[in-house]
Amino acid sequence: MTNTKVSPTAKTVPFDELASGMKTGDLMLFNGQYEGSKFIEILECSEWSHVGIIVKLDTIDEPLIWEATSLTNIPDAVFHDQKPGVKLVSLRERMEHYGDDLKKYEAANFAYRKMNIERTASLNEQVLALNQKYHGIEDPSFWQMIWDVIQGRIFRKSIPLDKFFCSEFVAQMFLELNWISDKKPINAYMPSDFSDRGAKHLQLLTGSLDKEILVGIKHI
Repeated sequence: MTNTKVSPTAKTVPFDELASGMKTGDLMLFNGQYEGSKFIEILECSEWSHVGIIVKLDTIDEPLIWEATSLTNIPDAVFHDQKPGVKLVSLRERMEHYGDDLKKYEAANFAYRKMNIERTASLNEQVLALNQKYHGIEDPSFWQMIWDVIQGRIFRKSIPLDKFFCSEFVAQMFLELNWISDKKPINAYMPSDFSDRGAKHLQLLTGSLDKEILVGIKHI
């Protein structure tokens, strides 16, 4: 089984050119040099091992990333803590520092997908209420995550919402916003399902997602 890599000739757009147009509900995909990330990418035959939802609040100038992660190096933009699990943090900082804790850093790839949907005036209020509800719910251990995906993807068995891995969290938020149906367990979703290659696995009830745009940003 081989991993599908981004073409070295693919066009990359600087983060600053995209940031001002980002809106709540857009997606950001990540790859990484973590051992677990590499395993997920090989398992999926995909470039991507992490996914989060972009959130743009009127009270904060730059876009945020709403994600489920074990990383604790960036404070939550609302709660100002650094707990693992579900959080809302600066997208720029997450991308600039993705992989900081690795002894040998290798630059990650990032891809932006614009969500074309009618955004209601209350969308950000819904997001903040959901963030309040789910903030700090931790992610499962790596092998528990793999087992959870197997249960959802192969056996169509749902699991309790007491822990979230990244794509499961994104699916749950899309479900609560009525953007996808509940026909498929949320633990059946993998990061690649939110990529260009995931159309048969991600069936939106409303709106559409643009093709991936590779995003360039300097690692600090």
